[in-house]
Amino acid sequence: MGRDRFREAIEAALSGRIEPNLFEECAVSLLRDEVPTLVLLAGGDDHGLDGMSSDGAVGLVVTTGDAISNLRKNLSRHLKTGGQTRRILFATPRSLTNLQRRNLVNAASGLGFDLAEGGVYEQKAFTERLYRNSVWRMNLLGIPGAPPALSEYPLSLRPSVDIPLVGRREELAKLESASGDVLLVGEPGAGKTFLTERLVASGRALFVVDFDADRLADALRDMCPATIISEDVHFQGQEVLATVVQLRKSLGLDFTLICTTWPARAQEWAQLTHAQNSDRAGSAFAR
Repeated sequence: MGRDRFREAIEAALSGRIEPNLFEECAVSLLRDEVPTLVLLAGGDDHGLDGMSSDGAVGLVVTTGDAISNLRKNLSRHLKTGGQTRRILFATPRSLTNLQRRNLVNAASGLGFDLAEGGVYEQKAFTERLYRNSVWRMNLLGIPGAPPALSEYPLSLRPSVDIPLVGRREELAKLESASGDVLLVGEPGAGKTFLTERLVASGRALFVVDFDADRLADALRDMCPATIISEDVHFQGQEVLATVVQLRKSLGLDFTLICTTWPARAQEWAQLTHAQNSDRAGSAFAR
């Protein structure tokens, strides 16, 4: 299967030279989905922090250099200058190992600060956020354009959380071994995207994020996925299924299609899938 070169370009740029002050601005802006009132602390009156929530309850340390030494330096300065914030977030454009993340948490704890592992935002977190933020992607990395029609990230981008695959292996195995197209049914929040993201992470599939026929055809030719996933098809309309099925036939490709939908729309979409796609109709299972 072809790679998501758009994602790879972002990762490569984040691994290269990043202007520190610009990345601070970017990190504060992109992390407002976690702390809506986060503001940039510019200049010398920052008490060692680069950002802070408006109520002072949450602080942000940002670095493009050595992670742990900069964290220690900034938090030590915060203490020495009388800063009162103890809950901390940490941001870096570099990739961190699990051990490095734990070391950051432990270093902060040793100085009396609360930095949970979920509060460490490294390259993966910023790749996901910059993937569809064209303004910051261009300003920070100089990467223009739009993501391809097939992506490693779902259409409704939700920054990923590393959650163990507990009690879900049988369901994932069903998706992996499907011989025909699949309709995955479940209420909102039931974990449909969790399963499909695991399938994508295994290198077996890509999400459809643009249903323009020309752009989708280009992506299918270039990336040649074994499986494509169309999330929440009840929102996309019947033409979505027709476009995908027609492209599969006209391009002579053999990918499996996984569609997700809600229980209230399951029968409607199962019938439509069979009618338009009887030669590839596979299974439907609930989540």
